[in-house]
Amino acid sequence: IQQIQTEAERYIPYPLEEVYYDHEVLGIYQKNPEFVDVLLAAARIDTVDLKKNTVTDAGFKTTIVDIESLAIERAFALAVNHLPKNELTHHIALIDIGSTNTDIYVFQNLRTIYNRSQAFGGKHLSDEIQRRYGLSEEEAIAAQKYGGLPEDYTTEVLEPFKETVVQQINRA
Repeated sequence: IQQIQTEAERYIPYPLEEVYYDHEVLGIYQKNPEFVDVLLAAARIDTVDLKKNTVTDAGFKTTIVDIESLAIERAFALAVNHLPKNELTHHIALIDIGSTNTDIYVFQNLRTIYNRSQAFGGKHLSDEIQRRYGLSEEEAIAAQKYGGLPEDYTTEVLEPFKETVVQQINRA
């Protein structure tokens, strides 16, 4: 436990009294069997408490708090149970394009081998629609949802946005 605290101080960019942290021993370190691989997870206390309070305010009880990447890994394992086992040895990418971030997860054998979050998402498309066509945020969202964008929207706005999404994914 003392070694975990020492390592936590090295790797967590905040004072330890400002974070919740935990660890899990993953197994023997392949390059040196005298060591073990350890997963260290940390989150700021104020961030976790805000989410816990939201759950409590909604009338629920918080029993487990997990980090997003591990929760995604477990959900992915459940979602792909229909794939043939030999497909799971290939690299499979899960790309979550959110409003302000795009999260990229790469799995092999149902384990996350790479993940990255990039500050790029659907809001960038809405912002470009607002800028190009002089619309308010509400008007841009409604136009995307129900139609009514100018004829050049697809070629001038949507296609460049899609190219940027592909470029962001390729960079990751």
